[in-house]
Amino acid sequence: MSTIIRTPLLFTPAVTNQTYAIDLSQASSFKRLRELAQFLFKAYPNDIPLLNDLVYGFAAVGDLISVHAVRGQLQTLNRLEGLANFPRIDVSVNFAKKAQQRKVSSAHIAQRFDTALCVVQQQGFTPLTSQLNLDEWDSSASLRFVVAGTAQQRANLGWDIADAITGRYEDDLGDLITFGVSPPRESVHAI
Repeated sequence: MSTIIRTPLLFTPAVTNQTYAIDLSQASSFKRLRELAQFLFKAYPNDIPLLNDLVYGFAAVGDLISVHAVRGQLQTLNRLEGLANFPRIDVSVNFAKKAQQRKVSSAHIAQRFDTALCVVQQQGFTPLTSQLNLDEWDSSASLRFVVAGTAQQRANLGWDIADAITGRYEDDLGDLITFGVSPPRESVHAI
């Protein structure tokens, strides 16, 4: 019998008003997170709790293409009801279709994620979590790193991320996914 080691660093869902959080403070790259998630997905394709966690983990790093794959596996197992707290999972279907039409893979999104994360870290910030906001209207996503700092620092960091992505890639995939920064929740309501 196999034992699954669950790493709270990666796939502890924190769901608040359709925002999915993941602790990125120790994440070196999207590639590493995705490799581990893909391994778990392939190694334990019938573990319903793990598959539910993987949906949140993939969503937290903006990989809605993999969310769609996990969703398909849960459908095959007739266990989608486990995702009752993930009300907008169907957006992943449209996102995956849109990405496929554009010939965009999870690897393309991973490259942009790593570029954005690198900018955040080079500027001396540590992402506390990420927030994934889904737009049902156009099936796009916005992934925002939650960082402490002043409003001006976050604004500058957002511009630096945009400049890095548009400067490095001919297609920034802005119609599919964008990257930015947000303040920690407790400072959102500060006066």
